[in-house]
Amino acid sequence: MRSKIRKPRRVLMAGLVLILTVWVLMQLYTVLFDRELPGNAERSLYEVVNLNMRMLEGATQRASKATTSADWNEWKTNVYAASFAHERLIQAVGGKTLPKLPSLQQIEDYITIAQISGDKPLSEAERKMAAEAVGLMAQICQKYEGIMNMNGQLISSKIEELAFAEKRLQHMLILTADAEK
Repeated sequence: MRSKIRKPRRVLMAGLVLILTVWVLMQLYTVLFDRELPGNAERSLYEVVNLNMRMLEGATQRASKATTSADWNEWKTNVYAASFAHERLIQAVGGKTLPKLPSLQQIEDYITIAQISGDKPLSEAERKMAAEAVGLMAQICQKYEGIMNMNGQLISSKIEELAFAEKRLQHMLILTADAEK
């Protein structure tokens, strides 16, 4: 009678040990080989940057209709936020993969210079620069939207298009600065 009780217990214990072993091996595999989490983190950071870029696009549109330098406060804040978030994405994916966006810093500097003497009416050149920035910023935002797929992998052709749009904005800012001298 005793041997009949021990046999089901042994089977039950062997089954529990097998289930625990499989569970531990699955956990170990997930930790060692499953690379989904870093990709998701990069994708999430990309979505934050993309949102900041969209907000910057809207702020640039509103800045083009501004009449005083104080009206550019929102634009300056959004330029800084987009630039900061983009730099963090560059660090997350590796510095050689994504281009830097120096035109964002140039816009921030331009706004700071315009605001240095306090709230003042914008000059014709300042209003013209903001108006020209609208179209170029829209291009950058459009290109930025497609640089990463849903799996968190960067798309090199879209990155090249982003870099080209960035160069156009940078060139416009240089021409504006030269015209004001």
